[in-house]
Amino acid sequence: MACQAAKLENDLGRDPIPQLVLRIAIPSMLASLVVYLSRMRWLAAGAKSPRT
Repeated sequence: MACQAAKLENDLGRDPIPQLVLRIAIPSMLASLVVYLSRMRWLAAGAKSPRT
């Protein structure tokens, strides 16, 4: 089996939509979820929100 190198750039005009979703949208949503969960843990511990 030949090993393919990972693609370093996304071509928004030529790459298939499903691949773009996997490489861009899902990691972005996962990062947002991590931030949300860490903020909920912060608030559950009785601390004030860092934005107030």
